[in-house]
Amino acid sequence: MRMSTVTGLVLVLALGATAARCGGDAPRPQTAGPAASATRQSAVPSVAAPRTLAGAALEGPTRLRFLTPGWYVEVDAGTQTRVDVTTWLPRAGRTPLLLARTERGTEFGRSVVRAAIASPLPGSPPMVRIEATALTRVAPSADGVWLGEYLSRSRCTLREVSLDGRERRAPRDVPCGTSPDLETPDGLWVTRGPDAFVEATVGAGPSEYTSILLDPETLGERASVDDARIIDEHRVLVVPHDPTAPFELRDLSSGRTTTVPRPPSFGWPEPRVGSPSPDGRYLPLSFGEPGESPQVLDVWLLDLSTATPAWVHVPSMPAYTALKGTDLNWAADGRLVIVGQFHPDRFELVTWRPGDAQLALRPYRRPAAPDGMLGNPSFLAW
Repeated sequence: MRMSTVTGLVLVLALGATAARCGGDAPRPQTAGPAASATRQSAVPSVAAPRTLAGAALEGPTRLRFLTPGWYVEVDAGTQTRVDVTTWLPRAGRTPLLLARTERGTEFGRSVVRAAIASPLPGSPPMVRIEATALTRVAPSADGVWLGEYLSRSRCTLREVSLDGRERRAPRDVPCGTSPDLETPDGLWVTRGPDAFVEATVGAGPSEYTSILLDPETLGERASVDDARIIDEHRVLVVPHDPTAPFELRDLSSGRTTTVPRPPSFGWPEPRVGSPSPDGRYLPLSFGEPGESPQVLDVWLLDLSTATPAWVHVPSMPAYTALKGTDLNWAADGRLVIVGQFHPDRFELVTWRPGDAQLALRPYRRPAAPDGMLGNPSFLAW
């Protein structure tokens, strides 16, 4: 399960399970089609054909600032400032928790969490330093972090550490292959599947993983679904393992479940579910097709503002891109922001406000990965 909610700072999620499994072929030039308008889908039309990304030139200041792993970027000024942040953790209804994570170089053992300090970023959001073993999984708790740790090849535990570095809940044994995702008011969401060694040697498909809601106090099971993508404190979008089955929008506070037919998307059936728009109305879903050259990205928005959620197709989608170099999220003013390698020789900065007829495009120079960090397209929009 993957968390997808942020307010204040806006978390940009990478294109996820689809992109993470694929290569990064840059798209070759294609004949550009006309810019598509945003279309509400009341019926299911045929799947659109991929095209080269098209739109109007993005003129004037973007008013965007990005945090990427290792860098703070002032887009309009063209400046990049080195920062210690290596990643961040989305938290339901709150700003993301910034992490400065270093690997301890071992597979087994306990991690060390240092007390949170003010980061050097605008607004001085807190940053937590953590020395983690290679297999440690970290997720936000109500006021700290959950750590999923391997003590040995066959013994794994979950424990909670507060942001001041003190242990809040002692380690408790769990089946290996249990990874914490996020604690919400309804409980602790975890993903359970094959352990890290089976996954690394044999591999595993989406159907081998299950989203489970645990009682944080006892770790007793409260609920279990195929694949829950967290939207906010109480709502999740369930993606069934059956690729022909519809999605389900579940509100755990009311107990209501709404069936959501899948959009006529291009690509693999497992989408990456992003952060809701700042007003909570739109939920972006990114579908990817890694098996073609060039690869293809297809982005849809689920309009959550009505009793029956409706789909909105982002203009000029599906589009050729290199999936591993592409990411998206919302700016604080309600624009959808996409950064991707939509052309063989450059990255593109894309903005779009729902309801506009076309995208706004500008070439973009993405920061290189700092020394000691892997390339990562994810970013936070300030």
